[in-house]
Order: sequence, then structure tokens, then C-alpha cells
Amino acid sequence: MQTSLPYPSIEKYLPHRLPFRFVDSIKQVNETSGEFSLLLEQSDERLIDGVIPPLFLVEALAQSAAAFHGIAKEQAGAKDPESGMLVQIDSAQFLKPASSGFEIGLRIERTHELGALVRFKGAATQQNEVLVEAVFTVARNTEGDVGDR
Repeated sequence: MQTSLPYPSIEKYLPHRLPFRFVDSIKQVNETSGEFSLLLEQSDERLIDGVIPPLFLVEALAQSAAAFHGIAKEQAGAKDPESGMLVQIDSAQFLKPASSGFEIGLRIERTHELGALVRFKGAATQQNEVLVEAVFTVARNTEGDVGDR
């Protein structure tokens, strides 16, 4: 079941704020995947020497996964979205640098779950070209976790 547009602000699902937030908007979400975006202008403070470091795009994919999880929990009836954290980057391929001024698409797909651990694969694209591909694991923060105390 796909969520209908318009989506709420990404800030509802992420604790990150600028300049550490690398997801700007929610495009589409279904049961197993989501599409998000990032737009960097030439003067954006998230750029270093006019370029977004490729590892920041892996962080953007992880933040997309966190937002995806929050939306899924909300659709399941949870009042407050759960949080989570990136715990492992299984693999990452840096294929092409990003250009400022063009939207970066962030596509993630949930591939496995084991308890509080969720594995995703994702890709950051720009103008139909893949910039970064990654497989990573996120730990969901559930009630009773040490992080809640």
C-alpha cells in the first residue's frame, strides 16, 4: 500500500537538523521501499569545497531508511515514530561525484529484518546516473532499550 501525497515534513521522522540532515523530502513510500530526495545549491553549507562528500550520501541513505521506518510505524498505528541508528555499512560503492544544483534521488529498500536489526540496500542517483550504492544495517530503537533510559 502506497502512502498518498503530500507527505509531512521530513523533520517529523528525523532528529537531524541542518547541516547534519541529508534528506530534504519524501517522494514515495510503500511496504518495502521508499524514495526521498536531497537538493544542494552551490552555497549549501553541507558542501565541502563545492562538493558533497560521497560518504555523506551513504548517511543520506541511512537517514532515508530511518524516515521510511518512522512512516511505516505511523501507518501501522504508532503514535510516535520509532528512532534508530546506523550500526553497520556492509558495502558501499562510490561511482560518481554529485553536482550541486540538481536533485539527488535517494532510493532505499528493506531486504532483511532480524529483531531490532534491519538491513537495507540503497542508491543515490542524479540525472539518471547512480552516484553511490550501499548495503547497510540500522538498529531500531524499541521500548526498553538502553538508549531510552
